[in-house]
Amino acid sequence: MIAIVCVSGALVRACLSVECERMVRRFFWGLLALTVFSGFGATAAISADDFSDFPDAPVIERFDDAFREAGFYAGGRAGAVLADDTQFTITGPSTVENEYETGLTGSLFLGFELPDLYFGAGARVEAEVGYSQLDVDTHTVAGTHITAANSFGSTDAFTAMANLYIDYNLGAFRPFIGGGIGVARVGIDNHGVTGSLGVMDDTENGLAWQVMAGVGFDVTNELTLEAMVRYQEVTDLELVSSTGPVSTLDLASTQILLGARYSF
Repeated sequence: MIAIVCVSGALVRACLSVECERMVRRFFWGLLALTVFSGFGATAAISADDFSDFPDAPVIERFDDAFREAGFYAGGRAGAVLADDTQFTITGPSTVENEYETGLTGSLFLGFELPDLYFGAGARVEAEVGYSQLDVDTHTVAGTHITAANSFGSTDAFTAMANLYIDYNLGAFRPFIGGGIGVARVGIDNHGVTGSLGVMDDTENGLAWQVMAGVGFDVTNELTLEAMVRYQEVTDLELVSSTGPVSTLDLASTQILLGARYSF
């Protein structure tokens, strides 16, 4: 009899536990349904005019969707060179100041584009080799100005540069800034005046650096035209004049360039 009572009690407790679990589940499902339908009812009860005082969601404009995929590109640039005056020392000692005509420059480059850094900004890394050529306009020797007809000589520079650019995407237009560092081989060729031999004819290697700013225009997905202004300087060139003295000079110039690059 005791055993039957115990078994019966256990069955009753089990049934009660199952029934309680079902009741709890029904309660929570009912509460959830009530909450959802109450929310719908409250939303429907509010007219559209009641939302007029709420601020609009902010619109974030992103330009970077138009960036091309990362990849290699190659191209060339050419343009005009406006060089700063240079000077060197000859026996005397006398100082010779050199004023240049507008020169020419050109370069070839190979780069890799790393687009879509953040909010339309992308980067490019580039290896560039270039050549610049300048003809002397006039010399000033020991304070005496020598006319262009009686001044001669030229200066040229071969450069090898590593450049970094930051582009900003404005659709087809891509403004950019950049900088570069490298080496240059500069030749001061046969600088002199009429009636005397060239007093400077020497070549020297130097450290080169440059900064630039410009804009590119995407003609197609692969072809981009560009225009830029660049300041370039080759520093600490030690040159020996034909009369003996050693001079240290910097070759600095502002360059106005047009170019094209092709992505592949």
